[in-house]
Amino acid sequence: MSPVKGIELFIIKRIVSALVWIIPFSLIMSVSLIFIFKVIPCLEREIIKNAMVAFFAAFFGASFSFGLVEFGKYADRLRKHKSKHINSLVKIERILNRAIDSIDKNIQFYQNYYKEMKIGKIIIWTSDRIPYDDSLLDDLLNIDFLNDYFTFLVDIKRVNQDFETLENMYEEAKKYHFIYQIIDKKTFEYNISIGLKKIEYLLNFLKKLYEDTVQLCAKSRTLQDERERKTFLFGIHISKKYEENFDELVKKEAVKLNEEIEECKKKSQEEIDLLKGKASESKKQ
Repeated sequence: MSPVKGIELFIIKRIVSALVWIIPFSLIMSVSLIFIFKVIPCLEREIIKNAMVAFFAAFFGASFSFGLVEFGKYADRLRKHKSKHINSLVKIERILNRAIDSIDKNIQFYQNYYKEMKIGKIIIWTSDRIPYDDSLLDDLLNIDFLNDYFTFLVDIKRVNQDFETLENMYEEAKKYHFIYQIIDKKTFEYNISIGLKKIEYLLNFLKKLYEDTVQLCAKSRTLQDERERKTFLFGIHISKKYEENFDELVKKEAVKLNEEIEECKKKSQEEIDLLKGKASESKKQ
């Protein structure tokens, strides 16, 4: 159960519980007051009246204070959950940014592997394991985003496993053909053809995973904007589901994110070109 739902149930239980005690108590006190005003003499009636007013004031004052303290405790708990939720979103955004970069690198790696393996070149296989963190699931309060992030984790673990399988398959084929000479050239080429088909599938999967990860990162950034939103009772807002205009906000955020990614790639390429230029000049000298 989410903290928000827990707060709602707590409020309902507290109100019902208070009414169960207050209504009968008020009826008894009302009957008592009527009896006092009709039976007891005027002087004693005034004394008892003042005493009962003081009692009522103390009783309801204490009840009100107790209620404020209880609500304060639960509001504070809700704020702590909200803070953990936002911190998780920030951490997830950082992880997703690294994952986007890693997926992009792997797409380039496997495109080059495919070209070189197709023409019979022997390659040194290296791939970048895509980062993830499944410990952040516990602090997420938005159920829709939690499900999306869980799907991302499943995909990442699966693709990292595919990386390892392909690498082992290729290295084993090379070892048994070139070192141990257990398999002939024809069998080696057959194994390579199987590897090429798997690379084709993996590349298609990586391209889709790249787009999905950009979208998920945009969702994380959009949800972080809720940190400033308030509600009257607790001074804090938590969305348990994506809101109606969420998709539109995500599209805008995804456009910004893609622009940032392209800008980073451009700067990185400029730095590489500059270093290459300096290296060429030093060689000439």
